[in-house]
Amino acid sequence: MKATCRFLFIMMSMLMLTTGFSGCSDDNDGADSSIIGTWAYEEDYGDGDYYYEEITFKANGTFILESVENYYGDYSTETLRGTWEIEGDELIVDIDGDHLEIRIVSISSNKLVLEDYEDDERMTYYKV
Repeated sequence: MKATCRFLFIMMSMLMLTTGFSGCSDDNDGADSSIIGTWAYEEDYGDGDYYYEEITFKANGTFILESVENYYGDYSTETLRGTWEIEGDELIVDIDGDHLEIRIVSISSNKLVLEDYEDDERMTYYKV
């Protein structure tokens, strides 16, 4: 439940922010290509309760996010699909026309750290 609330908060925060994208020159090709692939985030609540999500960023600018949560025996899954782009240090996702901006704190070949602008919460993903 806690992870679902966190996930929904992050997704809603992303949906509330709007942004425009204009393309002159693309000086962040490195970050764009570094993010392509599947990344996983996991949180262990203890006592068998957990939250796990995988997000796959594709080279064509689309993504699929799949999450699984087990909280006090309540098992739930969710799948979201949308588009993504990187502008500066921001990951901008679009889900059904709603835009969300998330700060990219750091990215390497196997680790992605994102920060929510609303509450400064950081989430660390690892390449699968």
